[in-house]
Amino acid sequence: MGNPVEGAALTYEVDFDSLSWGSALCGSASGAWRTSNHGSTWEVAPPVNPEWGTSDVVFTFARSPIDPQRIWGEANVAVGNLDRHPMIIVSDDGGASFVSVAEQFETATDQDGIMRSLILPNQSLIAAHPEQPDVVYFVYGTYYQNYGTDLWRYDKGTGSLSVVHIDDLDGIDAIAFNPSDPDIMYLGLEYEDISLQKADGGVSAASGVVEVSVSPNPFNPTTEIRFSLAEPAQVKLEIFNIRGQKVSTLVNAHLSAGGHSVRWDGSQVASGVYLCRLKAGSFAVSKKIMLLK
Repeated sequence: MGNPVEGAALTYEVDFDSLSWGSALCGSASGAWRTSNHGSTWEVAPPVNPEWGTSDVVFTFARSPIDPQRIWGEANVAVGNLDRHPMIIVSDDGGASFVSVAEQFETATDQDGIMRSLILPNQSLIAAHPEQPDVVYFVYGTYYQNYGTDLWRYDKGTGSLSVVHIDDLDGIDAIAFNPSDPDIMYLGLEYEDISLQKADGGVSAASGVVEVSVSPNPFNPTTEIRFSLAEPAQVKLEIFNIRGQKVSTLVNAHLSAGGHSVRWDGSQVASGVYLCRLKAGSFAVSKKIMLLK
């Protein structure tokens, strides 16, 4: 049995080397930690840029299937005295050290000639190409203003960053490659049942909820969630991150019929996409909200 990762009070993801199961990486609020002895001891990778003089928040990893020493990741790094800055990072030594290869707000032109800016919410979806260790993909999508989804590609061999834009689809929550054909990529689409939605964006009164709205959205750092009940109900209002982890319970009470308003303060959590879930009696509805700091 291994030991806890010392100095990493908040951890996000563990990645194992499939060729050596005793070796693993742990992403945390204090950087990327590595073990080669089944967790008996851990060592932390140096900051992405030591001149910035701070630990990195490392969220996710994507190890190359054909080169286990090549590991991609996403980090949130403090640049000087500025707020933390999201970036895609890469290691060529099995996680002993990382460098930045693509930073938030870098740009590329999509297939229609439109300039796109790279947005990296915390815990972005990233996927290493199964046959090209120099290539990694990452996704950004939002329903806000019907933006759709950007599928980004970075090639370390050429240093090139490119993007393909997909209209209408904003609920991408998984990436996978076809095991027999690496040229085929699957994007998992989150399905949202809109059968109860009215044309004006409200919800059928037959469900017991006649209106749900979030404003402003995007927001920084607070937003107001308004809803109206057609009848008294037991109500639970919760906030989840994109990994499905609950970050806050705003309401858990029996409420009367009529209008209600709850404010969420996101000052204690990181920028990114969150899910606001309202459950009233047997009815439940979820709305995506975006915190931009």
